[in-house]
Amino acid sequence: MTHTSDFLIRLQPYASLFLRTQSPSPMAPLESNDNLMIILICLVPFAALLYCAITIGTLLTVPAARDYPLVFGGIFALIPLLTGAAFWVGPFRK
Repeated sequence: MTHTSDFLIRLQPYASLFLRTQSPSPMAPLESNDNLMIILICLVPFAALLYCAITIGTLLTVPAARDYPLVFGGIFALIPLLTGAAFWVGPFRK
């Protein structure tokens, strides 16, 4: 046995720490993907600020929204609520 092959045999139990030996599951939990979580944590507040700016801009500039602010405010409040509920309940639908 050569020196290199002996080294590789001793290293084999630790190979799983450095090499991905299993394919990722098709429905891996979101918490396991660190990069995606970092992007979401940074992106969600900016998306919320943009949505607030769009809402305020619409309520200030669209005449119908100025005439019926409670109706349009309710619509703008329901959009994120329904979107969040769809994302939350979506994986449990069959």
